[in-house]
Amino acid sequence: MKPILKGKRIILRKPQMKDSTSWFQEIRKIPKYKKHAKTKEQAKETIKELIKEWNAKKKFNYTILFDKKLIGKITIKEIDEKNKQAECGYWISPDFQRQGFAYEALHLILKEAFKKLNRIYFYCREENRASQKLLEKIGAKKEGILRESLIEHNKKTNQFIYSILKKEWK
Repeated sequence: MKPILKGKRIILRKPQMKDSTSWFQEIRKIPKYKKHAKTKEQAKETIKELIKEWNAKKKFNYTILFDKKLIGKITIKEIDEKNKQAECGYWISPDFQRQGFAYEALHLILKEAFKKLNRIYFYCREENRASQKLLEKIGAKKEGILRESLIEHNKKTNQFIYSILKKEWK
């Protein structure tokens, strides 16, 4: 995967250590992700790990930048070269949600991923209707439900699995 992908409004790029302060500020705005940045030092360690995973070609974690500001992350992971598929996950800071940034980031990463892969899949919490609509908007199909597949704060949560094939992508 290329280390920089440029869109009309955003840039996706490989994480850098200078991202740790912005990472700390933005990810803490999302309650379910606060555990990944309890302290500024933990945020630095997370960025180090993201860079390490990239360099090992295990995960391609892109920071999403708008006006040079980190506003989220999008990742290609669980890469299965034999079956030409991978998982994609993303988050956008609440201050930048519902403005088309995730849609643009998905288009950039799918264009790059489909150069080598045939299928990209996504997990989406049942209650996350905005993400479901976004995945449907890009052409992903709901494959099914993973019942009580997550336990967070002692609460069992269902997830949907979506996927998109190279031939379906616009």
